Amino acid sequence: MIHRRAPWKTKEAVEFATLVRVSWFNHYRLLQPIGYIPPAEAEANYYRQLASQTATMVALTGLHQSRGDSVPRLSEFYPQPSSSFLKCTGTPF
Repeated sequence: MIHRRAPWKTKEAVEFATLVRVSWFNHYRLLQPIGYIPPAEAEANYYRQLASQTATMVALTGLHQSRGDSVPRLSEFYPQPSSSFLKCTGTPF
């Protein structure tokens, strides 16, 4: 990009052109691997989904606290290893 538009009149002109290019790259370029959406939109979707999952976990934790439990049981979020797994490895982890 720098060589195609040379000569640049000022350092600020180069910086501004770089910012324009970075903005296009992040906000307007469509990426096929993520469903033909811009990277900034994919990032916003990711953080929106993460916030939703966090809200769900908080809601589940609130249910446990209303029953009198101070900490949710991990067994409710993650399955316990089978007894055959424990016999093979000799350890739960």
